[in-house]
Amino acid sequence: MAQVPLRDAGVFSREVQRLRDPTSGITRLVITYAADGKLDVADAGSGSIIDLVPRFTSDSIVYVVLAVQPEGEGGYTMPKFIFLSWSGPHVAPMKRARSTPHRLELYDKINALINLSGEIQFTDTAEISDRVLLTKLKATKAEGSSPSKMVSAPSSSGSHALKLVDPADFEKHMRGLVTALPLPGAGDWILLSYVGDALSIVNTGHGGFSEVVNHLHEDQASFVVMKVVLVDAAATSSDDISYRTHKNIFLSWVGPNVKPVPRAKSSQHRVPLYQAIGVYMPMHGEVQAMQKEDVSDAILNKITKGKAISSNEPKAKGVSHSPSSLGGKSGTAKSIDVLPLQSTPAFEDIISEVKAGGKNWALFEYHAEEIAVAGSGQNDVEAVQKILYTKHEEVVYVLLSLIIEGAKGFQTTKYILLTWIGPAVRPTQRAKSNAHRFALYEWIAKRLQLHGEMQVLAEGDVTKDNLIRKLKLH
Repeated sequence: MAQVPLRDAGVFSREVQRLRDPTSGITRLVITYAADGKLDVADAGSGSIIDLVPRFTSDSIVYVVLAVQPEGEGGYTMPKFIFLSWSGPHVAPMKRARSTPHRLELYDKINALINLSGEIQFTDTAEISDRVLLTKLKATKAEGSSPSKMVSAPSSSGSHALKLVDPADFEKHMRGLVTALPLPGAGDWILLSYVGDALSIVNTGHGGFSEVVNHLHEDQASFVVMKVVLVDAAATSSDDISYRTHKNIFLSWVGPNVKPVPRAKSSQHRVPLYQAIGVYMPMHGEVQAMQKEDVSDAILNKITKGKAISSNEPKAKGVSHSPSSLGGKSGTAKSIDVLPLQSTPAFEDIISEVKAGGKNWALFEYHAEEIAVAGSGQNDVEAVQKILYTKHEEVVYVLLSLIIEGAKGFQTTKYILLTWIGPAVRPTQRAKSNAHRFALYEWIAKRLQLHGEMQVLAEGDVTKDNLIRKLKLH
């Protein structure tokens, strides 16, 4: 990994250590890239994080070391140091890619001088406030830990906490993926599977989804982190690097023959593992898969909202797809109707009602071979939970709206599509629902802005906290 390009390492070290001196009056350092590409301390001062917002422009990358004092027991306050990183939405792809290893090394250098309590990455100025900062700080790792210690080594306890067989090996592979340069049309990947109750890196490769699918087993739960290259539509060829960008994708796999206990365990580990990986690299999407047909480049396009080389986009309603267009093997089965809605007007009406706030959920079920509107309501998440968990032999889809608290007390309504596949669903129905699930997502997304999709893998997944966490990851 290339060394972080500091303009003056001595000055940098002195400024960082001044943060620990209460008499210095310094509570923050702002570190930016100069015109020559070197990192320099651009500001050493005091004040609220809100004061820094003008520095967070859409085309800038900024790092901040901030001393904060969350209130402790009895009103006593202990200063904590936190590392903030900002990468604007219009930063050039190559500049963004080069900055990622710099961010990791910069964190390590600062952590060697003062014990950092964690890192927060911002991509939206609406997220930035003192209240949000303190809330996120409470959720970061313990003081003095490194990114790899967000997850622990295995212990003898029976806890379902996320554990790694070898945290150092995990960190080594994550850092390696940060600097990897996948070939267009492929993707570098890391596969984690369970060894006892802990996760271990069991395989790596460079062949994208078409390669990793061969390492997914029907009786196992696994996780994959993959780095892929997307090429913008303006590129004249796949060799035009000016229009390339890298995307990091997280895949959670629960095979159809996984037993209930490991299924529930993997469900509990999915979000903390996603967040632990996010310490090393920005994540751009998640795929939840229970069938190998779910693991394809066509699905990748939906998640990244990009254009992958030589991949197929889903067709519009009323056009049949062969399994090959959804990731299966060509010529092995007859094509199927993508989205057999029982009544398009009924779907249009209920989606409009959810969008207008008259209902906050809508339930879709199969009636014979067609998908029908089966119910709706203005209840809490627990009402949806009770309905899903009684459908042992059915596939059910739910459109759900949730109110998310934003910075400065602002509230945002977000929409998510849930898919429930009961534990006793027939294999043929399960396979058919895979194609319908993605087509239904696309159909609804044209009428209402969806913010995520979630397969409900175990009872207990559908809680308000889990759903809000899922929506905030996207």
